[in-house]
Amino acid sequence: MRKRFMTIGDGERQACGLLSGQLVASFCVKLPALPPSKLDRALPHIMSDYLTSDAGDLVFCHMPTTDNKHIVFACARDALDALIDEARDNDLELQAIWPDYMTLAQPENGIAIAEEGDDIIARRADGSGFRLPKALAAPMLTNTDTHSATPDALPPTTPGFATGRYGTQLPLADMMRRWRRPLVLAAVALIVWLGAGLNAAMDNQRQRDAMEAQAETRFMTLFPETRRIVNLESQLRTKLGMSGGASFGGQVTRLLSTLAALPNIRLEEMAFDAAQSSALEITLSTTDFSALETGRLRLVQAGFGVTEGKSEQSDDVVIGRFNLSPSNRGSRR
Repeated sequence: MRKRFMTIGDGERQACGLLSGQLVASFCVKLPALPPSKLDRALPHIMSDYLTSDAGDLVFCHMPTTDNKHIVFACARDALDALIDEARDNDLELQAIWPDYMTLAQPENGIAIAEEGDDIIARRADGSGFRLPKALAAPMLTNTDTHSATPDALPPTTPGFATGRYGTQLPLADMMRRWRRPLVLAAVALIVWLGAGLNAAMDNQRQRDAMEAQAETRFMTLFPETRRIVNLESQLRTKLGMSGGASFGGQVTRLLSTLAALPNIRLEEMAFDAAQSSALEITLSTTDFSALETGRLRLVQAGFGVTEGKSEQSDDVVIGRFNLSPSNRGSRR
């Protein structure tokens, strides 16, 4: 029975796969001096003149000889796939894949032959070989120097067909070819996404620039004495006195805290005049004049300088107007 695997190496799982020589054609040819990767890609074209079938359906490997030539092997993909599947079923790790006639020692001259059932396996002196039924091999061996051999030699230590997708290492190049289209589509999607994000960012920047220009225009309208805007936020806080104490922010905080303790008084209007000693002009509403007076006293107690303006009653609502200065010095009715 023809052997399919030969154990090699130290472990029981490491093996050399043996393809039937009838499925592997071999040729001793001179190849161009190219880098290995380029030579592998060029082999189908180079060997097309030697083959009767389409080179695109074949897998090639090659090994150098001692006379500056190469032995090129060609095998159908289906045969390699079947061998790989069988190796997996037997929990074997293929370190090399060669045709079975490579188990014959290379003769110095003539052809080494061995009978195996109804077949003859043979290896020529140039290193190539074949496997044929006896009836077909007989005419080829007529008038040739033949001698018997035993197919027990170890195949070459190089991987042979056990490279790429058929090797023990991940076939990255083959995987890249297989996943090239999905990767290209993913790259295009990423570029589109980045483009959309960049466009949105640019649109946001344009809106920001427009809003900043609008804010600067309003600032110059409110404060025409300003000659140049360096930091809009900082200059606006300075103009409004937002640093506390007599500032707009500080006064409003004190005002709202004071009015919060007076449930019967409501703040109707408020205006801030930075040019008039940072004065606050407020309008309060309540139910009667005594509540309005209570509110005035609370504002004085809160530290405001309170100047009372016009007060009036409309139906059941009393309206009082007050001018508040940051300090209660000089409060008056």
